[in-house]
Amino acid sequence: MPNRDQTPAEIAAGWRAVAGRALDIELPDAELTEAWRRVICDLIVEAGSNDPLAAAEAAWWLDLAGMADEADRGRGVLVAAAENGELTSDAAVAGLRALAGRDLIVGERSGIDQLADVLSALAGEDLDAETLELTADALEPIDPRAAKDARRLAARVAKTDAVYRGPHSRVGRGAATVLGSVVAGHMHGRRLQLLPTVADDWHGQPIDVRGLATAVGSVSFSVRWHGDRPALLWERIGGSDTVEIRCPGLDPGWCSTERSGEALLAPPATPATS
Repeated sequence: MPNRDQTPAEIAAGWRAVAGRALDIELPDAELTEAWRRVICDLIVEAGSNDPLAAAEAAWWLDLAGMADEADRGRGVLVAAAENGELTSDAAVAGLRALAGRDLIVGERSGIDQLADVLSALAGEDLDAETLELTADALEPIDPRAAKDARRLAARVAKTDAVYRGPHSRVGRGAATVLGSVVAGHMHGRRLQLLPTVADDWHGQPIDVRGLATAVGSVSFSVRWHGDRPALLWERIGGSDTVEIRCPGLDPGWCSTERSGEALLAPPATPATS
């Protein structure tokens, strides 16, 4: 620990150094780009909070941002609260997702096989099919029987139309807004959707995403323009060789299973005139 008071400039430099290790996003929407830089620091703070719901939600987004060590702090808060019987149903749902994230995104054991039953029981009627499927995916290599039970429960829950209600914390909602604009399908292990939707005013402008951690590996991609046609450059490290990559926001008909490459996509569709 420092033996003197830190100046504001030193504190800011420290935060920049920490945040500099995280997923880097440069979007045509300057507000979204700046929001992500603020959110990263807020997520790190939330991961060390005394609120297990906020800490567990922060862990999920920090994993995606490639900051597994910071995410583990949030998981530690969650596990301690679970051992002390201090979890709400919402925190139990967030906890299942946070633990599954370590197994599926980071590729390291989270102990979800020891806590899945407890957290599922605490979650009760707040449990949704998506969270149960993530739990099953994380359990599959460790306890196939438990994974089968989780999938069976997911099928039953799906019939009730119960859906994941999304992050509860302001910081989590901010992270979801930014990351939702650049990727979807990143937890399925079979497919990845880059730029699921693209606003019209993004056309013709560069896009850069570096170091997105997903269940199908670490992904980086860029978009550059050749006239009215977007060129997608991508690289995926880790995960299966058969993952399908799509870019529906720019060209719904394009897909590839290559780990890296460059593709000249179709020009954006021209709105129909009446």
